[in-house]
Amino acid sequence: MRRLLAIPALLAVLLLAAPVSAADPVTYACHCGPPTGTGIPCEFNQNITSDDQGRANTMCVEACATVGKVLCKNEKAVGNAATPGCPDGRTVCLKNPLNTSSVPQIIGSIIKAAVGVVGAFALLTFVYGGFLWLTSGGDAGKVEQGKEAMKWALIGLAVVFSSYALVSFVLSALKL
Repeated sequence: MRRLLAIPALLAVLLLAAPVSAADPVTYACHCGPPTGTGIPCEFNQNITSDDQGRANTMCVEACATVGKVLCKNEKAVGNAATPGCPDGRTVCLKNPLNTSSVPQIIGSIIKAAVGVVGAFALLTFVYGGFLWLTSGGDAGKVEQGKEAMKWALIGLAVVFSSYALVSFVLSALKL
């Protein structure tokens, strides 16, 4: 069994240790201008050479900031135009993957996910206990082992769901 577990671990180590080939350096033309809405066009500021598009874009933004302007466009880098929906015409706009910034809602989501995992584990324990019971072949020890597995899975579920109910009740009473 240990050998079977060692194979995925070895593959993961080999994949993570594989050398990453660096891309060839590319020159990007940074165009800077005043903040949007002034009607003044962008002008060429300087060239930036980098092997990473994101780093080149950051360097262009910094270069424009040093002359008191904002980045209008970065010619060689694909996707550096302002992203629709981003404030201030930013080129990168990150969306909150949690869809909330409320700590109680985040904790509630974590608790719900944990209850789901525990429920799946309890189902597997029930199946295991039933399998032991059905394949006991009249062996009283295996029948008892199957019954015990099912009994403890049920007790575990009762504890988890009652603790979830208690936590939900306390959080709702505190209005969090």
